[in-house]
Amino acid sequence: MVALLLSLVLALPGAATAAKRTPDIDPAWSHDGKRIAFARLRSEGPVDTSASIWVVGRDGRGLREVTPDLDPSYFNRPAWSPDGVWLSIQVSARSSQPGVDVVRTAGGDLIPVKDETGSSTVEALDSAWSPDGGQLALGGVSGVHVADRDVWQARSLGGGNYPAWSPDGNRIVSTLGNATAIVDVSSGVETTLPAPPALASWSPDGTLIAYANGCQVGVVSASATGTPLRRRPCGENTTASAPSWSPDGRRFVYSRCVNSACGVYVAPATQPSKATKIARGTNPVWSPDGSRIAYARSVGNRFTGIWLIFSNGAGAWPLLR
Repeated sequence: MVALLLSLVLALPGAATAAKRTPDIDPAWSHDGKRIAFARLRSEGPVDTSASIWVVGRDGRGLREVTPDLDPSYFNRPAWSPDGVWLSIQVSARSSQPGVDVVRTAGGDLIPVKDETGSSTVEALDSAWSPDGGQLALGGVSGVHVADRDVWQARSLGGGNYPAWSPDGNRIVSTLGNATAIVDVSSGVETTLPAPPALASWSPDGTLIAYANGCQVGVVSASATGTPLRRRPCGENTTASAPSWSPDGRRFVYSRCVNSACGVYVAPATQPSKATKIARGTNPVWSPDGSRIAYARSVGNRFTGIWLIFSNGAGAWPLLR
């Protein structure tokens, strides 16, 4: 997905200030639904793109940057701690391997999440907070790791990538090899689901798991086991985002991109194949109160800001006007 994002933004103006031209991606709602964090992209010449993390109220007011200006670092995929005090963010730079840092939402120094010895940064591509906010899961080429809050030293939990916590905080679902699997946080026992390797997330009541990759979208029981579904070939430039559930657990939203054409889809949990496209964009997330969906709007090969939309697609408006 990072490579796709970079290809989409190479033509974007680096100093644009109008809301409809602002290249913002990766929206994330705070748990109280009052704020949205996102990554703002900036061209660094003909090849490089940097990104910083910003926070703004759901009404578009109070915009501020929370990451320091470390050029040309690429900060993206912000995730809120449940109490709203911390953001975990994915960090990439030319001089180091990708990892996850945490930063206070009020701003301040970045704190890298390190391994158990505290000597090196855990190589990771994504992060997720436990429901109680006491732990942070990281996923990447080195597998799933879990760090205690305020200690920020992660222990290995096993293989996997793109972790998502169960609502009770006891299990994590992630992509694992040729499957999607659940790992018990206490024991490390892994259970393979009858689902292809995909980005996945738990329903609010913890009974179902929705998954999406470039070609397949579905819902499986969280208690199901069995042979994973074979992933359909769909081309290396086809990607999907992790499903985001509506608070009532009846629907979920996700995005699918084919080359530079990206769409936002809403699917019923009982018939996930009956998805409806409601917008052009990526990485949609449902608001905690269920009233709207935030997404990174794209037109052709350009990102045009964070937009909000009703789940039926009846209206859409820019977060920053």
